[in-house]
Amino acid sequence: MILTSGEIYFIGEFDLKTGQRTEYVKIGIVRHGAKEDRTSQDRLLEHQTGNPRRLEIIHTVTTDAVESIETNLHYRFARHRVYGEWMRLDSTQLEEAKSEAESLRDQLATHVETFRRADELKNQLSNEGKLAPTIDSEYWFAKYQDSKIMSKACDEAIEKYNALLSTAADEGEEVSEFVTVQERAGARRFDLKAFMEKHPDIYSKFITKERSVKSRFTVTSVKKWNRTLEEISPDLSAILTQFESELEKVEGNSITTTIHNLYLGVISMQAYADWEMQLASANIKNLCGYNEGIEGICTWKRAEQIDEKFDRKALTEAHPDIVEEFMVTSAPTKAVIVEPKAAYQD
Repeated sequence: MILTSGEIYFIGEFDLKTGQRTEYVKIGIVRHGAKEDRTSQDRLLEHQTGNPRRLEIIHTVTTDAVESIETNLHYRFARHRVYGEWMRLDSTQLEEAKSEAESLRDQLATHVETFRRADELKNQLSNEGKLAPTIDSEYWFAKYQDSKIMSKACDEAIEKYNALLSTAADEGEEVSEFVTVQERAGARRFDLKAFMEKHPDIYSKFITKERSVKSRFTVTSVKKWNRTLEEISPDLSAILTQFESELEKVEGNSITTTIHNLYLGVISMQAYADWEMQLASANIKNLCGYNEGIEGICTWKRAEQIDEKFDRKALTEAHPDIVEEFMVTSAPTKAVIVEPKAAYQD
């Protein structure tokens, strides 16, 4: 988790005639320490340009990991998202969103040092031997497994929906309300392998060697966890049951608003599960410390290695013609992007 701090802002929109707030609210961020040191007020002025209604900052939340919390908020309230970072929130829903932002901030504040310590430990060499499990490590292991089951169930349902939408788009069905189809030009890239084979001597001159720590953290897999999805999250189980039922009813790739809004409920629950999984993982890493694992819970070997790094920038400055010779363009691609926003009719 990237722990860069910043401010989450809620911008409300007000009708000039009545002075009443409309239901449209933008949830965005400013990062501390960015190259352009902008404030929420600066962002407000930028958004005001071109908007015929008065905009006003109605709430701010200062927090670490500002990007992660903003992303989490956007997914948790995806059912209310209408365009970009703009949500359609009535008074009750707005208070829920503000409260959720503060709750995520408070939860992170409790564990921010855990995340920082876990990030530091990944660059430390591990000692041989594993620790015996403790009550704490078993607790976080259970939290991890619960969250993993939730996230995996969401992944499977989302994969089915994405495949259905992709097929519908390919067959010319009208699904623009739910997806954005992007035609992407082929990307240019440097064919390093071909360059190495033809110019090994030149290649060797632009190689540097650096020492680093190779870190591989894995939580022990469990073939059959002792709790079912229904026990872990009755709400998610109910949403997925309804979602699967609606998907099975689809005929001729006809996607409905009902299905899409159920999908938004699924990604909202997945955001919660992924957050919990990151938290559990960080706590397990802290409990593991410098050891190479915890018996039955995790393995975390960290060993020194020598990395070879190719300095393409220096090669380009010294031999621009050679670099251009090995630039290749990949074939154009088409991407079907499922919109994480509400589909509704006024």
